[in-house]
Amino acid sequence: MLSKKHLKVSRKLISGLRQSLSEVEEILQSKEVLKSLSYEIRSDEFIKLPPKLNFKLPNFIPQNNQGQFSKLFGSLPPLSITTEEHGYTMKTLGSMSSPPFQQLLDVPKLITTIKTEYNKLYNVTCLSDVDLLVSGNNKIMKLYNLQGTLLNELKYICENRNLDICVSDYGSKAVVVVNQAGKLRFRYTGQSSTSKETFNPMGITTDSQAQILIADGNDHCIHILDQDGQFLNYIDNCDLYFPWGLCVDITDNLFVAEYGGKVKKIKYMD
Repeated sequence: MLSKKHLKVSRKLISGLRQSLSEVEEILQSKEVLKSLSYEIRSDEFIKLPPKLNFKLPNFIPQNNQGQFSKLFGSLPPLSITTEEHGYTMKTLGSMSSPPFQQLLDVPKLITTIKTEYNKLYNVTCLSDVDLLVSGNNKIMKLYNLQGTLLNELKYICENRNLDICVSDYGSKAVVVVNQAGKLRFRYTGQSSTSKETFNPMGITTDSQAQILIADGNDHCIHILDQDGQFLNYIDNCDLYFPWGLCVDITDNLFVAEYGGKVKKIKYMD
């Protein structure tokens, strides 16, 4: 029974590993950046291995008061097998062997130069060995391949508590929210009945209630939505001037970075 139990658990782990590897391979082959940003690593599921089996080998016990066979040879007790729950784990990355040693080149060499559409380029991130995310002074991230081909553009982006991905797209004057599978949940374009200016979404963040907060530079205010895209309220009474970047701390205080150089801390929930 024990061997069948271990075989069943092992097969389940192997099946899960194969599925996880298939998901990673699909993401690496995909051109959809949101899939990479929303993917959650499942390594914690595979760290713990099946319970460890401890075998206790039988010891020879001489007997002098049993039958003739026992008198001559003694007897062996039954084989003892016990299990030790989580008696061992897979090695973590820190305990695995180090990568091959590589020496520094005496003379570094330029491999390639990638041209982008930016006049002022501030940041670069390696998304894979063939794709790069770059951003300039407008904080818009663009995805390029090593040949300099623009593959996609990403605006201000954040992940909500329900694992939705929220994107503030300045170019299309909209906030787009997709679920973790990349399917569209809703698109928010402002409140035309109450706004004085065209909706101009900039920074975006979420809070502990899964509410979505969006900086509106044209109307100098913050829009607050629920997680399903329903408008809840404005923050427009704190003398905001071109609110740009947003973040919320662990106690749901809102920090607003204004274009003019100030950062304002705002309490908006009680």
